[in-house]
Amino acid sequence: MNSVYSEVKESVGTKDYSRALVLIKNVYKKNALVSVADRFQFKYLETYCYLQLSKADKAEASILERSLYTKEQQVKLVNLLAAYFSSQQTANLIKAENYLEESCRLDCSVNNAQMLFSLFKFYSATYDVQNAERLWKQLVKWKNTFEPAMLERLEYASRLNLSTIFNDTIAELIKNFRMLSEQGCYTLIYTLATFNQKEEAERLLRGNSASSLTMEDAKLLKASILFEDNDFKGCFKLLNSLENQTVQSLNQMAKCQEKMEQHNDAFELFERSAKSYLEQSAKFKFANILNSYKSLNLSKIQAKNQEGFESINIENKSYKLCFMIGFPRSGTTLLENILDSQSSIFTLPELGLINRVISIYQAVTDKPYPKGLEYLTERQKAELRAYYCRLLANIIECSEENIEDEMSLVIDKMPLNTIHLPLIKVLFPNAKFIFSARHPLDVVLSNFQQFYNLNREMSFLISLDSTVKRYVEVLEYFEMCRAALKLNLCIAKYEDLVCNFDAEVNNIFKFLGVVPSNNYRDFNKLAKNKTIKTPSRSQVNQAIYKGATYKWQNYQEQLNPYIEQLKPVIDKLNYSI
Repeated sequence: MNSVYSEVKESVGTKDYSRALVLIKNVYKKNALVSVADRFQFKYLETYCYLQLSKADKAEASILERSLYTKEQQVKLVNLLAAYFSSQQTANLIKAENYLEESCRLDCSVNNAQMLFSLFKFYSATYDVQNAERLWKQLVKWKNTFEPAMLERLEYASRLNLSTIFNDTIAELIKNFRMLSEQGCYTLIYTLATFNQKEEAERLLRGNSASSLTMEDAKLLKASILFEDNDFKGCFKLLNSLENQTVQSLNQMAKCQEKMEQHNDAFELFERSAKSYLEQSAKFKFANILNSYKSLNLSKIQAKNQEGFESINIENKSYKLCFMIGFPRSGTTLLENILDSQSSIFTLPELGLINRVISIYQAVTDKPYPKGLEYLTERQKAELRAYYCRLLANIIECSEENIEDEMSLVIDKMPLNTIHLPLIKVLFPNAKFIFSARHPLDVVLSNFQQFYNLNREMSFLISLDSTVKRYVEVLEYFEMCRAALKLNLCIAKYEDLVCNFDAEVNNIFKFLGVVPSNNYRDFNKLAKNKTIKTPSRSQVNQAIYKGATYKWQNYQEQLNPYIEQLKPVIDKLNYSI
């Protein structure tokens, strides 16, 4: 038996999984496995081979008898499935959650810390704060998971605007500062600097000799503090002294020069930063989801989904839905904070619920998204809709806002949900939409000037060329959906918001069917208590900020080559040059 097992392991080692499975089946046929321990060894390798061959159904079937094994052996089998369904390439979040939870029920000790942390991250990603907090209390007891658990907690607290959890986590990280890794120290100090705790950030930097921060990292963090203090000259000088310039340092230097009105020099640095970022990101290939959408029959979607679901029910309470869409850097954060001032409105700050629904689409439909969207059955729609409602219920449950009896409208703000209008229309036919518009030249310029973490959509917004191309592509698709799907739509122009505030805000409230209280004028005071994560966080903490309107005119020479390409969109949105 040992020789056969060695032969199977050798086949697995050479990735000849089919041969390994043949050998295992022969062993089963001969009934040669006397002990449970022997049977487990072959069962584990069998399950592993099926997963490597993407035969997940057979892998699941192969471990149905797992109750025959010891608890430790069961954990090993279940963890194979949990890891497989959690991976990005084979993601099936429904099954991933089930197997992760089973693993942690079987073993919630430090021996299974990796799976507990994976489940903790899963709860974080699905906004299930109650369960995340339960696991967090366990994970921070163990040395190897203390820091990652604290940083993940900081992430969901800031994402969901949970100030109590956020402040508690910050305090714990400060108390344990000397224990943190270089990344942990950097994240903590950067967070303090960004969220208006600059004095504490400075104090930690002064004591940097006791931490694991490098001198270069310390300079980058000091520069961030100087920038937040509006010392753009000092920030630029410090960054310029770095021995090795990074994409981020070049981008920050460019922003300093822009603030000092050195626009030509700023543009050159923005271009250098973008060129460096493009070189770094060249190895990553992201599919253009719009190409898949363009093959959809939008008229069929409209014909089959004209009515239904006036509202959604959560905890015996009814909410109507409005989706705030557009394009990044088009004024959605400003409008979100204005609307959030009203007790009848609950706003979601770019949490990506629709993207989470997309992540289970294939598990529900057996088709890659968005294939078959026009032909979803009522059962499939209900399952996808229920998942959205589950996520929303998690968010409402953990919210530190007072959920008033009069609260009856949820606004899901995610600019690039523009791309997913067909899915939203299928699931929520009667939803309203606010499209945030801004002068197209300002939008493309502002996106080009941002340093975004690399993901599928942000990969299109690195160079000015690709940003313009993506903007035009998305706006053209929006117009196609607008016509075919007969959206219940309001266009909210950023320039009208800042220049004709009361009239524009009241038009939007009228569209939403909301009678506003006057405290919408104090939106910036309310926003100061939020952990806003978008690039415009510093602006929305001010009263109406007019400095971002028509900024493109400072770069007209550099933008002139793109005007012809943008002209149709400029005209369609009733802007001028």
